[in-house]
Amino acid sequence: KRRKEELGGNLDVKSSIMSKQKSSAGGRRNSDAPQLKTKDLLQAVVLADSFDKNFAPITDELPRSLLPLVNTPILDYTIEFLVASGVQEIFVFCCWKAKQIESYLSTSVWTKVPNLIVRTITSTRCFSAGEALREIYNLSIIPIDSDFILVSGDIVSNLNLTIPLQEHKQRRKTDKSSIMTVIFQSATPEYRRRTTPEDDLVVVLNPDSGQLLHFSNDPSTSVSLDVLSVFPPSSSDDSSASNPKPQPNPKSSSKSDPAPKSSTGSKPKGGIEIRYDLMDTRIDICNYEVLAICADNFDYDNLRSDFIKNTLSDEVYHFHIYTYIPPPFTSISSRITSPASYSATSHLLISRHFYPIVPNINYNRGDVYVEKGVIIEGGVNLGRGCVIGAGTKIGRGTKLDKTVIGKNCEIGKSCDLRGCWIWDGAKIGDGVKLEEGSIICGGEGARIGKGAIISNNSVISWGVVVEDNQVVTANTKLTPGGVYVDQNDDDSDSDSEISRSASNSSSLIASGKNKLNMSLGGDGNEDDDDDMLITTEGTKTAEGGIKEDTSVIGVDNEAAREEFASELSKTIRKRMKENTPLETVRLELNSLRMSYNGSLGEVAVVVIRDVVDTGFSDGGGKGIVENVKKWGELVGGLVEGVEEEEALVDEVQKWSGEGGADREKWFETVMNTMYDSEVVGEEAFMSWVKNKEEEGEEGKKWLKKCERFLNWLKEADEEESEEEEEEED
Repeated sequence: KRRKEELGGNLDVKSSIMSKQKSSAGGRRNSDAPQLKTKDLLQAVVLADSFDKNFAPITDELPRSLLPLVNTPILDYTIEFLVASGVQEIFVFCCWKAKQIESYLSTSVWTKVPNLIVRTITSTRCFSAGEALREIYNLSIIPIDSDFILVSGDIVSNLNLTIPLQEHKQRRKTDKSSIMTVIFQSATPEYRRRTTPEDDLVVVLNPDSGQLLHFSNDPSTSVSLDVLSVFPPSSSDDSSASNPKPQPNPKSSSKSDPAPKSSTGSKPKGGIEIRYDLMDTRIDICNYEVLAICADNFDYDNLRSDFIKNTLSDEVYHFHIYTYIPPPFTSISSRITSPASYSATSHLLISRHFYPIVPNINYNRGDVYVEKGVIIEGGVNLGRGCVIGAGTKIGRGTKLDKTVIGKNCEIGKSCDLRGCWIWDGAKIGDGVKLEEGSIICGGEGARIGKGAIISNNSVISWGVVVEDNQVVTANTKLTPGGVYVDQNDDDSDSDSEISRSASNSSSLIASGKNKLNMSLGGDGNEDDDDDMLITTEGTKTAEGGIKEDTSVIGVDNEAAREEFASELSKTIRKRMKENTPLETVRLELNSLRMSYNGSLGEVAVVVIRDVVDTGFSDGGGKGIVENVKKWGELVGGLVEGVEEEEALVDEVQKWSGEGGADREKWFETVMNTMYDSEVVGEEAFMSWVKNKEEEGEEGKKWLKKCERFLNWLKEADEEESEEEEEEED
């Protein structure tokens, strides 16, 4: 109560027990305050405020942590990740739109989970993560000398924290200066979830202990590091003993200066390790001293650029920060920091890369999820990677691909929806085209009129009405008042003009086919490459649209492509030799594919070659048959559609031709086995036959080698057709 009065009523902890707690007027923790929790209780602090406007104007109405990610609030993924790691008490720190978060959590499923306490802390005076940690310190909710997990409220992860927690606690026994463990994950520089400049890290480690020596998220900064200077002298060293300085010691109420801690740092035996292939998960295991340091340094706002960098360079207290890097392919973590990372994480969730954290909806082949109560009219083309929420209606002739639709939406007839997100209650008219990266928020009175086109990467915020036949150009953000302009945009002149012209919504509507040539960061020219989104699922057309091409992979140079294929080949051959379960291999290949930004089709082509080649080396034709039967399910799960299946046949043909007569004689056997194992379907074989017939003599040569199989296939097809005709008669 006293603390609330000090802050003018701007701080509130939603817990009946918190009202009994005292805090000193000076903001320092009162050592006489009762300790509410034991050290054995695993606690976590979730910063539900992002302290940025990357999702504006959407977050003007709904906080980022409650934005729907595959029809589930992002905060639910964060809490589920913590609960899976054994967290028993979670403090959700709320600033912006705090009442919405409180209201959601008070009725959420987390109130019914046994042995879990979720509390909300509300403070309207915090504008940075550092200020939030200072408030948490003043509230005395984390016991002295205890550890807690610190994450932001926009984390999606399937990492189990048991091992890093054990390492952190064990390390504290031998190194009293250890205060924090930062969790990274391996990812190539081209990885598609590197969506912001902060994702480009340069990290220097002690490879022997994992101690963090240098941290920089500014790619333009050069690294100059003296190995001798990063390890502080021990307390017995004359330089430190002659001029001791106090360090935070919240356990003592005395103001006397304790002696500085001795360092356990030592020169790494194997030198230092400079890493640029890591991504910061923003998952930290902290000791209570992290809060004390933030409380003593009121200029610490950003936990990375302020706290970590200054702690590493501090020459007084010599606190140590360590790292934990999970083994490759064992887990995946993602933070929703921008619309681009929102898009990437959504697709990863839909394709089940965060397993066991997957959409809790009816799953169908092709990564399609359809909830109960959905009405889909005839002629709807439901492509790969689609999610449809309960109560939604989709009109006749509509095409969907890699699209998420929320609950109770109305989708008109003959729409074309590609790689977009439509949130609960949105209304889409007939003939609407939504391109890659579009977000339609919905809301009361909102609708997209008939024939409208929402171009790449555009955001239609809450309550916006897009009139019939309007065209919204790429990267535009629309609000009920007009085009939203990022206040942090450096291009103030052009943006101010955009804002003024957009302030009158009636000026945006003209007769006939309208265009809103007022996209952020662009000049209104449709041919401007900066206004177009290019993904691994498509290639850009001259008109700036997306042309489907599932064979395109994201690796943009030949060297990287060869490296990708080589890593795939090493992995699948090793797993076949170890007889690893199919599901485990599938997850590992998917993780590797994401690391190189490759496609499923690319993976499948490499896998089928290695499956056939390994079988041939081990046992000739018999070995091929056994391998394809055993691993065929893995290959079949990677391909989707006739073109990708036909690419497998082409790859087997290529493998056969490279080995001369010894391999060519088994070509027909491989074809037959792939068909029997349902790796390649009849339609794909017939398409391959047609292409071979057009190649002339070389094509006829290969048709001759599998003549018996193809004749059997045709006869079986004719017999099936005759049976169907008899049934109709």
